[in-house]
Amino acid sequence: MRTWIDRLGACRLAVVLGTAALQVVVGAGSVYAQSPTPTGGTAPAAARGLRAGIFARTLHGELTLATKDGTRVVLYARGVISVGSGTVSVATRDGQTFSFDVTDKTRVRAKGTAIKFGQLETGDRAMVFGVRNATGGWDAILVRCVRSASGAAPSSAQAAPNP
Repeated sequence: MRTWIDRLGACRLAVVLGTAALQVVVGAGSVYAQSPTPTGGTAPAAARGLRAGIFARTLHGELTLATKDGTRVVLYARGVISVGSGTVSVATRDGQTFSFDVTDKTRVRAKGTAIKFGQLETGDRAMVFGVRNATGGWDAILVRCVRSASGAAPSSAQAAPNP
């Protein structure tokens, strides 16, 4: 059985986050300026600036998403990670630290491909999405490594399923 995050997909979640942030910061009326796209069409300014703008500057936040079964709270945190046995913690630039449990449902990605949780290293930079678990903590549903501790993008040559 597929989970709601599999159906929604990380990309749709990113669009939801970015769109909500853009509406708050920019205002709904000013985000429709048009510009050329590589295919010759036009794209709203909101779509162009999503990855490089608001979403890229978001350090952390809780979002309440509507689902067919009600609502779901998702925690997003971006920063330097510390990897433990079955856990990952994210230290953000504003001094906050968020801890997530890693489960068999956690997906770990780098360079657009799946990698093993064991390939992450303390000091890597990552974005982590999580949902509340039965104990009140957070379970990581997606860890997306954006830069290894050495400063380079993480290697995805040894792609494999997670724990």
